[in-house]
Amino acid sequence: MPTLSTVVTSTVLTSAGDPISVRVHRPEGDLAEPRPTVIIVGSWLTVKEQMAGHYATALARRGYQAITFDYAGFGESGGVLRQTEIPTRKIADLGAVVRFTRSLSATTPGGPGLLAVCASAQYALTALAEGAPVASFASVAGWFHDTGSVATFYGGRDGVAVDRDKRVLGVLLDDREQIGEQLALALGDLGEVGLRCCDDLL
Repeated sequence: MPTLSTVVTSTVLTSAGDPISVRVHRPEGDLAEPRPTVIIVGSWLTVKEQMAGHYATALARRGYQAITFDYAGFGESGGVLRQTEIPTRKIADLGAVVRFTRSLSATTPGGPGLLAVCASAQYALTALAEGAPVASFASVAGWFHDTGSVATFYGGRDGVAVDRDKRVLGVLLDDREQIGEQLALALGDLGEVGLRCCDDLL
């Protein structure tokens, strides 16, 4: 079994203007040698050092180059509205990381593969449908959202509607004051709770 060498590279690309922190995991040896490459993405509200990091370590020990990253708004990556699930932003980030990975001389031509854990499986499939150049796809415990299943996490239909408003605003508006004002309007039905939520997010 190869000895593991982890090369850490931070903020190597941007997605929609947000700096994305990427980690490259490789077996020890010539760091420029092209290797079969897999991008690993984890579940909701996680960072690259968690589940994605465990899979990346295991793949690197088997001779693969494994790529992990923090989505915008999470971990070491930039982005406003921290620790907030914004599917369109995550899909765009994933596409940017795929294109970056394909540009690496250490990525075997024709790659990379994509391994998506839990909720990231749905983001990955959407990125593929939108043309992300991935050679293969696998999912571990894939969770593919639908209105019925996701509503339980957001307080029913009304909660999903509020979250959708927040998500759209987070993607389209980059001015923190505007975001605060718009979130206050979107959450106005919640009264004081909505306003406190806006303060917490900003």
